[in-house]
Amino acid sequence: MQLLPSAFLKKLLMSNVNSRSVKCVTTPNSNINPLDLITAMFLCSDGFLQQEMVLKMSMCQFAVPLLLPNCETKQSTLMVWAMRDIVKKCMPYSHNASKSFVEERVVLSDMPMVSFVRLGESRLPKSQTLNKLLSNCQQYHDTYIHGNMEGGNVQREISDGLVEISWYLPCGNSNIDMFKKPVAMANLRGDIKTFEREFSFLCQTSAAVYIFCDEIETAHRFLKGKNTEAEIFVVVNTLTDFKTDGKSKIRVVTVLGVQGSGKSTFLNTMFGVQFAVSSGRCTRGAFMLLLGVNKDLKEELKCDFVMVIDTEGLKSPELAQLEDSYEHDNKLATLVIGLSDVTIINIAMENSTEMKDILQIVVHAFIRMKEVGKKPVCNFVHQNVSDMSARDNNMRGRNKLLEQLNEMTVAAAKMEKKEKITKFTDVMLSEKVSGDA
Repeated sequence: MQLLPSAFLKKLLMSNVNSRSVKCVTTPNSNINPLDLITAMFLCSDGFLQQEMVLKMSMCQFAVPLLLPNCETKQSTLMVWAMRDIVKKCMPYSHNASKSFVEERVVLSDMPMVSFVRLGESRLPKSQTLNKLLSNCQQYHDTYIHGNMEGGNVQREISDGLVEISWYLPCGNSNIDMFKKPVAMANLRGDIKTFEREFSFLCQTSAAVYIFCDEIETAHRFLKGKNTEAEIFVVVNTLTDFKTDGKSKIRVVTVLGVQGSGKSTFLNTMFGVQFAVSSGRCTRGAFMLLLGVNKDLKEELKCDFVMVIDTEGLKSPELAQLEDSYEHDNKLATLVIGLSDVTIINIAMENSTEMKDILQIVVHAFIRMKEVGKKPVCNFVHQNVSDMSARDNNMRGRNKLLEQLNEMTVAAAKMEKKEKITKFTDVMLSEKVSGDA
C-alpha cells in the first residue's frame, strides 16, 4: 500500500494514461479508490509538484482538481495556480473560414463552465455520462473516474467534495464536434446536501448546473429559495421500470410561457405528472420527465416515450431589472425549442399582448431551428378561458395577431440576416388551440 503513491506519480510523470490504474498487489483486499489516491497526492504535495501533476494529468486527458477538499480542516482549495501552465488548442466555428486554431491558457480563457452534481442517491451514471459527452464518435476516453473502472467502485474515504474540471475543445469538424465553442465541465464528487458550499460555488460560477437525482420532488425541495447565477437543470432517473433496446423513439414536448401562467399545472393535468406548483417563480431552469407510452398509442404517436420539459417563466419580475434579462429568456427558449418536437406556448386568459411578448423572445430560436433543417410544431394554448364569447373574440383577433407576428418575423429575420424569411409561417408550423384547459 505504501508503494502506491510513488507508483502512481512515476507513471503520471511519464504521461502514462494507465497511471490511475495502479493497485496494491501484495494485499489485494486493501485497494484504494483512485480518487482518494489523487486527492491524497495533491494534499501532500507542494505547489510546484501540484502544478506538474496537473499538467501531466491534462496531457493524459484526465480531469484535474478544481476544488481540493481537506477532510481534516473541512476546507477546500481553489487550484487555479496549479493549472496556470495548462494550454489548450481548439478551432471555434468563428475561425472556420481562416482554419486557424486558438491557443491559450485555460485559467485566462473566457469560456463558459457547465457543472454536474448529484443530489441524494442516483442510479444515473453521472461520470460516465460526462465521459461520453466529452468523447467523440471516433474515440471514447475515461476523462472522469467512474464505478466501472478499476478501483472506481471502492468506497471513497477522503475525495468526496472534490470538484474536477476538464475542457471540451472543438476541432472545427461539424461531423465530430458536440459544441461549436470551448466549454469547461466541472464534476462534484459526493452529495450536494453534504457539500452545499461547493455546490453554491458552482452555482455562482457556472453557466448551467445539471443535478442528477432519482426524485424530482427532492430536487424541488432542495432548490426552493436558493439564489443562483446558473441555469439549473434536473436530470431525473425515470427509467427504472422501463426496458429499452437502444432503438426507442422519443418525442419531446416543451411548454413556454410567462411566469405564473400555469405551465406546470397544465403539464400536470395533461400528462398526470407532479411538477411543483406555487405562486411566484416556482420553476427555475428546466425540469425533464421521461414518460412511457401505452402500447395502444405507440403506433398512433410513432414513439415509445414522451419527454416532457417544464421551463421557468419568461419575463420574470425578479430578472426584469437585470440588463441581460432578455438574453437570459432568449437562451432558455433557444435551448428548449432546439430539443423539442412540439413547443406549447402557454397563455393565461385571453391576453394576446402577452402572446406577442413571448413570441418576440422565441421567434429568433425558430429561425435558427429552420437553418438546421428543423421546423418545430407550435401550439398556442389559452388557459382558464371561462367567457362563452372568448373563442369568437380570439378568432376575430387572430388575423390582427398574425400581421403583428409577420412584422416581428421580418424584423428578426433581418437581424439573423435571413431576408428570404418574410412571414411567421415560414419558420413555424402553427396549430392554434383555444379552450378551457
